[in-house]
This record gives sequence, structure tokens and C-alpha cells, in this order.
Amino acid sequence: MCPAKLKEPDESLIAQCVEKHRERLKECGYVDRSDTRDSVSTVLNWMARVRINQRDREMRPPAKGVVLFGSFGTGKTKLLRSLCAYDDLARDKFGNKTGAKYAIDYVEIGDVVEGFMAHHDSWYVDFKKEFGNSVLVVDEIGRERNVKHFGSDSIVLDFLEWRYKCFIQNGVTTVYATNLTSPNEFAEVYSGAIHSRLSEMCVFVPFVGDDWRIKQGIKAA
Repeated sequence: MCPAKLKEPDESLIAQCVEKHRERLKECGYVDRSDTRDSVSTVLNWMARVRINQRDREMRPPAKGVVLFGSFGTGKTKLLRSLCAYDDLARDKFGNKTGAKYAIDYVEIGDVVEGFMAHHDSWYVDFKKEFGNSVLVVDEIGRERNVKHFGSDSIVLDFLEWRYKCFIQNGVTTVYATNLTSPNEFAEVYSGAIHSRLSEMCVFVPFVGDDWRIKQGIKAA
């Protein structure tokens, strides 16, 4: 008997989810910006597909992740932190958590490096076990310290390879945020292979706009 064909989510269902996430972003204090509105819409569309994929995992194809790239102060981290601030599918109607497989977890890559430096392999193995089936938001890619793993390979290279395997083998989604200003810079900072694998498992979303921190400082002055 042939296995059932995996179905893409219905576009009307995705649109409903996107609007729901827009409302929840406002509740979390995220301020809409005209210069990044299209990029935010792309990320929310990704979020909707991931949520639907998590809920009906056996029926849906793996949801690609996204790579948010662009200069400082364009709102990438604030957007991702806001998205991680709520988790409606991870809770039942009574508000109780129903399981880590619906969680979206946030980590800065620098914290992974520092954890490895402080606790070495045992901590890193436990980290990968804990988050191997979670949608993981990984911030500040490209700004980490270059720390070796097992003598030769960078710990971050190993981390990126691990998340690629999570996607290929188990359909687990990852989203990255970086201040690199071009997808091609991943080949320069890491390797051509990493750039290629990120292109397979993620969609690159540019965030281009004014630095909101500087803008706020000018207004305050």
C-alpha cells in the first residue's frame, strides 16, 4: 500500500494563522515598521506554516526555516523574541503545556559557545538531546567566538551541521538571525557547504531599514 501523499497547508488557513500572529505580536509589544513590513510578513507566513506542520506533523512536508539577515537595529531580534514569547499550540484549553514538540525555543549562538567552553562535551550532548526535536530560533549567528570542537572543527560549524541533520532526518525547523548583510557571506564566514545547506533548509529574508536605536536616540535628543 502506497503511503499517503503529504499535503501543503491550505492558504486560507495560513492567512488566518498569520493574522492571529500579528495580533499576538502587538500584545507582546512589537511595533510595526513600514521599512520591514514585507519581511515581517514573510516571517509570519513561515511561522504559520511551522505551527500547522507541528500540529499535523504526519500529514505535512517539513517546514523550511528562515534566515533573517541584515544590518544592526532593523528589528530582527525583537521580532524573534516576540514570536517566542507566546506558544498557543504548546498549551491545551486549560493553559497547560502539552509537550516540547510544539515549543519554539530561543538561544543566542554565543550562549552555546560559552556553555561548551564552561562545561565541555557533556553539556553540549545534553543540549542537543533537549532541543533536537524543537523548533529552534538561533540569534547572533556570525558574531560568535571561534571555539574548536574535538580539536579541529568549530563548535558553531558542528552546531549548524547538527541542525541541518535535524531538518533532513526529522523535519525539524530552525530559524536564524544574523547581522551578515548577504547570504553569500555565510560561505565566507563558515564554508560553501554551510551556505548550501542553509539554502536547502531555510529561506533567506532580508531586513533592510534604519537602525531604530539610533533613530530613537535622535528623536530623544
